[in-house]
Amino acid sequence: MAGPSGGALSYADLLSLLNSIFGISTGGIPTPWMMQPAVSLYNARPVAAATQTTWFDFRNGKRLLIDVVSTLDQACVIQLVGNSITGSYATAKLVGGPLACPIGVPTTSGLDIGVGINDDWHPYIGLIINCAVLPAAGNLAINGIMQL
Repeated sequence: MAGPSGGALSYADLLSLLNSIFGISTGGIPTPWMMQPAVSLYNARPVAAATQTTWFDFRNGKRLLIDVVSTLDQACVIQLVGNSITGSYATAKLVGGPLACPIGVPTTSGLDIGVGINDDWHPYIGLIINCAVLPAAGNLAINGIMQL
């Protein structure tokens, strides 16, 4: 393939051509910011001291955002867990430390938890919700949003 001057295509010319055709920058491989719709992992008031959420299948993800929204009248602690084989709490490993979710009354409170492929990545991600005092009112909504 000939370069702009008619000679052999230089490395710089090749990178420029790839960038113009495919949007590939000279800095590396492109990572389009595509995301899946949010998946509900939990949406209720905890009724046990330690409540487990459904598992999030993160096998094809690059990044995962866990969005926690609380209107609970008691504080709780969220612990992210991961598993490399199946979605099983019996063999799950802790991912990071516990994160406090403050009382959500009179306003909504919450937190965001981010997990990336270069962090504590596991193919399956779940959460354990711990409440020292069970809430009498309110709701805890947890959604997972994955970047592909």
